Order: sequence, then C-alpha cells, then structure tokens
Amino acid sequence: MGSPPSATQAKIFASIVQPGAPAESYLADVKSLLDDDTSMRIHLSRDAQDRADNDDALLLKVISFLQQNLVKTGDEDGEPEEDLAFIAEGRKILALDRFMVEDMESDLFLLEKLWEEIGGMVCKGTRGKGTLVMLPKFTGGDVRPIILTEVKPVLGWLGLEDKVAVDTFQMLDGAPCPIVRILYEVETAAVGFEAGFEGGGETGVGGRIKF
Repeated sequence: MGSPPSATQAKIFASIVQPGAPAESYLADVKSLLDDDTSMRIHLSRDAQDRADNDDALLLKVISFLQQNLVKTGDEDGEPEEDLAFIAEGRKILALDRFMVEDMESDLFLLEKLWEEIGGMVCKGTRGKGTLVMLPKFTGGDVRPIILTEVKPVLGWLGLEDKVAVDTFQMLDGAPCPIVRILYEVETAAVGFEAGFEGGGETGVGGRIKF
C-alpha cells in the first residue's frame, strides 16, 4: 500500500473491511468508533447523479469506445460466442449501471471519489453491478499507476481482492477520456490466470474474473 489513508478513507476502509482481512486488526479502533458514535459514520451511497448535456455527449462517446473495444477483444479468428475473453468483457460492460462524470483535474481528489464509490457498492451490497468513472478534465496523465499502487493493494489489505475489480482505459487506448471501471462481484464466463497454477492454464470456467 502507498501513502497512509486519510481520515475519510480510514472510515470507508473500516466500513468495508472483510472478516479475517489483514487490515481487520489495524482498523478495529476506527470500526468501533463508527459502531458507537453515529457522528463518526460516513454516508456511503450510490445515489443517482444529475448530468449536464455535455456529459451525455461524452457518455455516448464512451459507450461507443467500449463497444469498439469489445469487438477487438479475444481471438479474432474464433467465434465470439465461444471466446471466453469476449464473453467476460461483454458481461463486464453489461454489469455497468452507474456512469459518473467527474471534473477533478489531478489525483488529489480522485482516490477519495473512487473509495467512496467502492464503499457505497460494498455497503449497499450491489453485487453484480459496476460503475464507470469518466475523467474528461483529468490532467494527471495515466491513471493506471494510481490504481496499481493506491487501490489494488488496498483491496487485498481489506480482503476485497476477489470481490472488487478495478481497471482503466486511457486515451492512448482510444478512449475519449481517462476512464476507471469498478465492478463488484460480477460473474463472468471466464476466469483469468493464477500464478503458480500448474501449466499456467486457466483455472476454470464459470467463476469470477481474476484481475
């Protein structure tokens, strides 16, 4: 994990930490305060957001990009209905039920927003759903390093690495703006590769996707 969590992040982490996770003992004091003092609790929800007209225009571009990206996924010579990677990506897209356009220009507030969204998904139990966070004004460059160093390791620390998946799309990928996709317990038809699996093959079919 990178930098220490802020006070707000610590509250979110304490609200979603899983039993037996490495972070459980570390967050025990914060969790007890959340349980005992209602003023300490943080509001985590996935309420509907108003969008401006230009946000709708951006959303149409993003949906078009996702569709084009889906076509490029998997084995070009294979049948799409039999291509596990194609099916997995298609189900990730179909799981999206929330589309957020955020105006932050750097990573200063990005982490807070991502953790609020993840916290809301876990606390409300919105399994099988996903959120797309679009960042049209982001000037901080590639958001992948932020996800790799500040989000994914923390998901493991919280015991959520097999439940919450976060990935990104960049303008270099053809996206109209930097995009972060968050999925919570989305079932797909394919699973990824696990380190140490004999032969390096796929671990099976019908489970959750591994990232």
